[in-house]
Amino acid sequence: MSKVDLSQALHLLLQGKLVAVPTETVYGLAAIYDSTQALKEVFQRKERPLFDPLILHVSSLDQALLLADWDPLSLALAKHFWPGPLTLVLPKTDLVDPLITAGGPTVALRCPDHPLTQELIRNLNKPLAAPSANRFGHTSPTTADHVLQEFADQVPVLDGGPCTGGIESTVIEVNKTYREVRILRPGALNEKVLKAFLDERGDSHSVVVQTADHSPGHLKNHYQPTVLFQLVIYQGDSEPNEEVLKTHSIEGKKWTLPRDPLMAARQLYGDLRKFSKSGRSFYLCFPEASLQDPIWRAVGDRIRKASHQWFLSRADGKITMVEKT
Repeated sequence: MSKVDLSQALHLLLQGKLVAVPTETVYGLAAIYDSTQALKEVFQRKERPLFDPLILHVSSLDQALLLADWDPLSLALAKHFWPGPLTLVLPKTDLVDPLITAGGPTVALRCPDHPLTQELIRNLNKPLAAPSANRFGHTSPTTADHVLQEFADQVPVLDGGPCTGGIESTVIEVNKTYREVRILRPGALNEKVLKAFLDERGDSHSVVVQTADHSPGHLKNHYQPTVLFQLVIYQGDSEPNEEVLKTHSIEGKKWTLPRDPLMAARQLYGDLRKFSKSGRSFYLCFPEASLQDPIWRAVGDRIRKASHQWFLSRADGKITMVEKT
């Protein structure tokens, strides 16, 4: 298999085959939503456990309305932020195969902001189930070539160029009982943007970050490269020097991310794949303060999950290994 055009992708999907498709976040491994066999193949190809739900991609809000029971605030969020990097978790309707939801009562829905995939779904006139096009736990792909490398050319790819966002969508669930907008997986759509949207509406819902088992990407180990990646979270303004790191067996090539979080997000997975290809272990020093910044939170979430070992460098100079949570 190799790269395919729009008509070829459409033909393959209608036959119940898998096709990797571009979005503004990462490439997805797509299957038509009402083919149980194709859905099973997504899990098999990715080596993904059946307890991890899939996201359904739609081309319009009208299409999404048939798949879930909508509350007014979720509807307003979709109208405002779609197409874009927002996934909404809602009670599912009977149209949604239990394989998609891992047997649960809710479904995750998204309208991707990529013209090729938008046109593909419109021509299909059916949603696509499309988790990231990589083996489970591995680094997500942000180019068509990443997908071809990941699956040894065994999966056809609709090439839409490099992803502009670089990390997966923000997953949100509205909790009407507690009047909360819960961020189940951080992404480009951060707390600051959501709070501004709610304030503009005069809405009293609070925004909280709360991981959940029924959200994709909730596991503590994910996005990982195939070589050792050590993450050092440091307190204060200065990162520990190389000699101090070596005394704690933290060594390899130093990785540096751009200072701009949007650029860091775009570069993140490409860098992780380059390190895997090089075969060299590496480490990253990341400021603890950035983990609390809404704009940096999604990048911090991905690098923590991608790391194999996580250390805390305290202000007093002591470095301790931390159990990943």
